[in-house]
Amino acid sequence: MSSTNMRLLPVLLLTSLFFLSGCTFFNNLFGGGEEEEQIANPFIDNLDIDPYTGVQYYLPYENVNVFSLPDGTPVPMVLIPGGDFIMGLTDVDPLAIQASGRVRITVNAFWMGQFEVTNGQYRAFLRDNSGREAELLPDSTAWEREVGIPWRTVFYSEEFSDYPVVAVSYDQAREFADWAGMRLPYESEWEYAARSGVSGRVFPWDGIYYQDQITGQIQANFAPRGDKALDGYVLTAPVGEYPANNFRLYDMAGNVAEWIMDAYYPSYSTLQRTRGELITPRYVSDREPRKIVRGGSWASDSFFIGVGARSFQHKDQASARVGFRVVRDVDDPSLLLGRTGIGRGINRVNPRQNLQQRQDLPSPPADQQRPMQQQQMQPVQQQEQPVVPPPPPPPPPAEPDDDDDDNDTDNDD
Repeated sequence: MSSTNMRLLPVLLLTSLFFLSGCTFFNNLFGGGEEEEQIANPFIDNLDIDPYTGVQYYLPYENVNVFSLPDGTPVPMVLIPGGDFIMGLTDVDPLAIQASGRVRITVNAFWMGQFEVTNGQYRAFLRDNSGREAELLPDSTAWEREVGIPWRTVFYSEEFSDYPVVAVSYDQAREFADWAGMRLPYESEWEYAARSGVSGRVFPWDGIYYQDQITGQIQANFAPRGDKALDGYVLTAPVGEYPANNFRLYDMAGNVAEWIMDAYYPSYSTLQRTRGELITPRYVSDREPRKIVRGGSWASDSFFIGVGARSFQHKDQASARVGFRVVRDVDDPSLLLGRTGIGRGINRVNPRQNLQQRQDLPSPPADQQRPMQQQQMQPVQQQEQPVVPPPPPPPPPAEPDDDDDDNDTDNDD
């Protein structure tokens, strides 16, 4: 080999190494690299594709049921199965805004509101608690200070009945949940449901983009790049306006941030353990005034609508950006299988219509009445449609007369 070629050999080797490392760099940069930890999707065998949005649902529609508030106002809820997942921020955090860490936990099954609590549902709460309006009304000054639109125009208008209620404090949200026989979600429940049980996600949907990669549709109501109108709504949107996640839950990202039952602590070290294990862990403290809010709002950037992003708010501080949704415990083991008839009579083409089908239940006989708390926990009994018998079949055609046949034969001859 010539001396010239010998001198070029190190250069060629260095160039090759640089090229290979560059390929690896760009592959990782654009998402081709391997995940830090691969988590199998436990629901992959139960896919049900929505023909209207293309969302692949992991839960059958039989997991959806409409429950009733004490006055008959409907509350659509989804039965969320228990499971394991890794809780914590998945998205990049270049400014080290959050340092909560990541932890593997187990969540028990529970019911979760399919939508955020609406103005119409909260007005029903106020009507049923007349005389306490002063302490239960949303904070109109918080709304008008942030938005600039008269609060009464929105809250009391039937046009905005399906919009999420906002400007309520943590205690007001808990009062509503207690009245409904429900509660606020624990942080572990909320994140598990927002992820649809899938660890490693940035948003409630697959991928790292907030736009649908086929249609280009923005998948949540928030403020991408600071533009509050880019998604179609400057402020709040009607609940269910954007596609649901894989657990059939709407607005788990954006629209309004949601009060969580847990008190805030910078890390997950305070999560209460059950028998030494993290099973539906929670950190509930009356001494800590800071309460967790999750999901981001119509005014948030893409980081804070992520499923792992945490924030907090003082429990007495109402905001036009914060609302809530409710959950309830699964106290009937037969519901865990989703085979007790739930889901019947539900509008699956337009699930938001289930919010407007008032469920007026007859009162049980006096000797069968139970405490109000137990009555509120019962699912709405869907009315069976009467079975209409099919019409009788038409009579068979009459047999031809033999004489007529003979006459026809004669004429043919």
